[in-house]
Amino acid sequence: LKAINELMLQKVLNYSLKHFPPNPNLPSQEQSIYLPPDDKGNPQYRAQQIQLPVGAAKQTREQRNSHVPDAPAPIQKMIQSYDYSVPSSQIVAYNFYKQGQMMADYDDQYNATYELKRYFPVYHDLTIHQLRTYFTWRTQLRQGNFTVSSTSYAYLYIYELLNNIGVASPTESYTKLMAFRDQCAPSYHSRMRDLLDQWLCDYVLYYGLDQQKAQIVFAKRLGIDRDYHILLHPADFSPEQLLEVFKAHSTYLKSCLLLKKSPKQFAELLKIVWQQILALKQTNQFDYFAETIASRVPTSHTYFTSAVFYFRKAPRLKVYQVDAEHIYHLGSQTCSSLRYYPVKRQEKELNTLLHEVDRLVRQAFHLGHPIKPRQLSSLLQRAIMDGIRSY
Repeated sequence: LKAINELMLQKVLNYSLKHFPPNPNLPSQEQSIYLPPDDKGNPQYRAQQIQLPVGAAKQTREQRNSHVPDAPAPIQKMIQSYDYSVPSSQIVAYNFYKQGQMMADYDDQYNATYELKRYFPVYHDLTIHQLRTYFTWRTQLRQGNFTVSSTSYAYLYIYELLNNIGVASPTESYTKLMAFRDQCAPSYHSRMRDLLDQWLCDYVLYYGLDQQKAQIVFAKRLGIDRDYHILLHPADFSPEQLLEVFKAHSTYLKSCLLLKKSPKQFAELLKIVWQQILALKQTNQFDYFAETIASRVPTSHTYFTSAVFYFRKAPRLKVYQVDAEHIYHLGSQTCSSLRYYPVKRQEKELNTLLHEVDRLVRQAFHLGHPIKPRQLSSLLQRAIMDGIRSY
């Protein structure tokens, strides 16, 4: 601890308190320091009065801030409202939400500008000058005048929207979050955009917004899910649709001469071959998809990770189906789902498979020049040949 400066220590403690909530299944425990008795009868520790300098008095942050000039009454009232009796696991998020509701409609016009550099900023961390700077910036932002501010102020504004502070409905907050992500976040850093993408997905789930909004915020995941769905259910899709998925996940087809010369026939043949490969799972021989493309893994996470969020009520829905392959089960603070995660060697395995399809098709139909074989199990080679014969 002596090697860590005070500011860094504050950041670490703030991070641990806000980012790692305690286990809700365990009884609440207060933090304390235990001083063991001295077995020899010579106590090393004894109660002792703390002597303050003459004229000094123990002051809270609220009392210190109350003496700063030009502090508007709403800000003073908000500062004094901080509730220290809330359990430590909830005190930050609870007071942020409570104070945010008090200041939801507050406007300010402060001429000075004070920077803020703080992880997980909340109103309680700010001085009067910083509070007035933030509320002035927020007032201008709500009026459509965006200016780049301290990154911490931007996150404070995002936290407000995640908690539905200053909006009439979750739909309005969603709209403002999307606008900030697209129009303002690029002025800061890429990490902010990534976090907003993650939080918007959680926002749709937690507040149970409509499918149209889910299709927008989950667009990237939906694209991957759709590819995997087509690969798993090729009979429901055209040969051309299946071929496009293989192109997206493999580089081999970019230089495949058979595909360039006869795209329609190659797509039809590839679909039949692929169905033969998938059929190996039904006979308990080999699950090619799970072994070399993607595996379905149960996952769970806390909503709005890395944000300040007060869980004041449970999600509106218990289950949210984003698409055919992606279904979330919603808990009070966490959600779980089965998600497909790509196998690391996916592209390499598909390139090898498609190379062997190309080679065996040339051999079977006496097309073009023969190409050298690649290492592929005899089981998969037989499935490819079965597909070629079926075609």
